[in-house]
Amino acid sequence: MLLSELKRLIPEGSNAPCYEPPYDSPIEDFFAWNMAKYLDEKTTWERQVSVSTICGCFRMDFVANTHSRRIAFECDGEEFHGRHGCARDEWRDAMILGGEFVDAIYRIPGRLIVHDMHRSIAWLAECEPEVFSERSRINLRILARSARSAMRGGAGMVSDFYSPHPSIQIECFHRQPIVREWWQCLFAYAKEHGGGDLDSIINRWWNEHAPAAHSA
Repeated sequence: MLLSELKRLIPEGSNAPCYEPPYDSPIEDFFAWNMAKYLDEKTTWERQVSVSTICGCFRMDFVANTHSRRIAFECDGEEFHGRHGCARDEWRDAMILGGEFVDAIYRIPGRLIVHDMHRSIAWLAECEPEVFSERSRINLRILARSARSAMRGGAGMVSDFYSPHPSIQIECFHRQPIVREWWQCLFAYAKEHGGGDLDSIINRWWNEHAPAAHSA
């Protein structure tokens, strides 16, 4: 399915709570429309949330606020972000988490938003139950089972966070993980070198570590 065709799946005049088009991309539009149907009434939903970190100002696609957690969601459409931006995204996320602006960041690949939306949201609901209503979590489990039984195989996908659906690849980074995560190392490095321009920090890190990597 082409990204340009996603709009056809969104009913005209849709007035789902928290769904407020236009959005920056069709993928974000489709994700927001689907999420709006399942959010708990006490969850507040923000889009294009800007934060000022030690390495500059960054925007998160969406942020859900519950009574105890603040969760960011990033829609990773290759058409809009590009593969070359993946490494920079890790550094960006590290600055956001290190600055304690959110408790967790979930990165959902565009292919899952387009082709496996219900199972993806069901996975998110298992990880962040406070964000979704109880009724929605029940419905999502049913929809996820139906989608799983309708699928024929699929690419082997993994996640760095336990997933009840092994074929769902959604990156998840927590501000307070059980073990030290890679993002914490990146944030510590940026902080040690005084922050500043993110690209300069990344280039400095590569200049220091690339020789060791090549000689290994």
